[in-house]
Amino acid sequence: MHPLAQQNFMQTFLNRTVFFALSLLIALPARAADAPVDFFHFAGKFYGVVAVIGVIFVGLIAFLVWTDLKLGRLEKTVFSQKK
Repeated sequence: MHPLAQQNFMQTFLNRTVFFALSLLIALPARAADAPVDFFHFAGKFYGVVAVIGVIFVGLIAFLVWTDLKLGRLEKTVFSQKK
């Protein structure tokens, strides 16, 4: 993949991911206001659960980006050695 195309792909991916995360954060309080009181809200652990899920999501995205960058460097060295 051409470096410019890869950069464009990553930028598009990050833009979509940020948009999705922000839309979830905006929609979450609206849904929580209409929903009946559940166990996590009652126990005061709702935001803790949301925080843990958020940390896991961010960790997965960071791992995927790191793996993609590492794979790109490896592909670059393999293709440069073939020439």
